[in-house]
Amino acid sequence: MKKQEDQSSRTMRELAKLQGNKKEYVIWNLSSELKLKVQEKYLVEDYLYEIRTKQLKDIRSIDNAMLKEQHFACKQNKRSIVRRLNQKDKDEFSKKGVRFRPVKFKIYLQA
Repeated sequence: MKKQEDQSSRTMRELAKLQGNKKEYVIWNLSSELKLKVQEKYLVEDYLYEIRTKQLKDIRSIDNAMLKEQHFACKQNKRSIVRRLNQKDKDEFSKKGVRFRPVKFKIYLQA
């Protein structure tokens, strides 16, 4: 427990230091507990997503380039790919049952 508290306080000090240096935003990996702590003070949004690859049927009829990219990554025996996603891509992945999760977050330091 003490290790997590130390890590969160160290992270908050680092963010305050970067805010003092007039940085606009930073892109970091955050654990779920650390994300909740940072969200109390700063605006946090998802930036990069890990997409689990899945082989799809009838790939020729699919128009979405991201769906095709993850399909062919599965064919090359890659378990996951990391990409930025827009809302349209997220909706398409949800329809096709492809799982994705955020791995990097954009933290806005200026209000």
